[in-house]
Amino acid sequence: MSPSSPVPGWYPDPQQTGLQRYWDGNQWTPYTQPLGTAGGGSGAWQRWRALRARTKALSIGAVVVLLIALMPHGGAAKTDHPSARPPASSTPTPTPASAPEVPTPAKSKPERSTVPGVRAMSLAQARGRLHKADLSYRIVKQYSWKPAGQVITQKVAAGSKVQPGRVITLVVARAMPRVPHVAGQSVKAGTSLLKGAGFTVSVVHEVVTSGASGVILRTTPVAGTQKSPGSPITVVVSNLVRPVAPPPPPPAASNCTPGYKPCLPPAYDYDCAGGSGDGPKYANGPIYVSGSDPYGLDADGDGVACEW
Repeated sequence: MSPSSPVPGWYPDPQQTGLQRYWDGNQWTPYTQPLGTAGGGSGAWQRWRALRARTKALSIGAVVVLLIALMPHGGAAKTDHPSARPPASSTPTPTPASAPEVPTPAKSKPERSTVPGVRAMSLAQARGRLHKADLSYRIVKQYSWKPAGQVITQKVAAGSKVQPGRVITLVVARAMPRVPHVAGQSVKAGTSLLKGAGFTVSVVHEVVTSGASGVILRTTPVAGTQKSPGSPITVVVSNLVRPVAPPPPPPAASNCTPGYKPCLPPAYDYDCAGGSGDGPKYANGPIYVSGSDPYGLDADGDGVACEW
């Protein structure tokens, strides 16, 4: 360090009497203390004056040596000799005392957000609370019997201190699914719809005598009922069986002799009325014979008996 540059230390304050001020090597600092305090004061001042006197002596000696070196018989000047250095400034170089402890500014802690309690609030209310606390949110829906849209729980406890903008996960109630209406649909389409709604499906068949087979007749529980996901739903499917017609009843016993019209009730024998026969039964003609003629009434075989 050049003698003209005072080293860091405490020196008498050039601006205020009775104080000493700290010199940092380049400029005066704002740090002061009473003159005479340990590490500074009159001792430093005396050392500064002594150093100033020595500096003047060295400056004069350096000038003499330089003049001798420049004389013709003195040869070339050696630039690396100490006497070849530029004369020191006449400005006194004060002797430093112990350096002061410069206080380090305390680092301010970043501002934190307090997580509000939003459990059992509606989603709209929870959003407002979190926004006011400078926090973000993420929604996870979960089936629940609580009112749809109500906050069931929050993943970060209320009262926690977190960074502003932190994402808070909210578990929000989702309404329980309802049994869909599948009556009249095919088994494949209906069961697919029920499984898609989150239910398990079992199928039973019921015999019907009309309509078509393989059609869903109803469900148990009935359509529109709210059930928790995974609940069993029974599907009743038609099984068509057409009834068999009963055989016709046997014909009633006839009270007429077959082959005659009009009817001749059965008898031992018939003769035509007004003829020579002896009966015991007599038929009044004409009698039409359509088959056999057990009584022998159609003598000429023309299909008409007792025609007179």
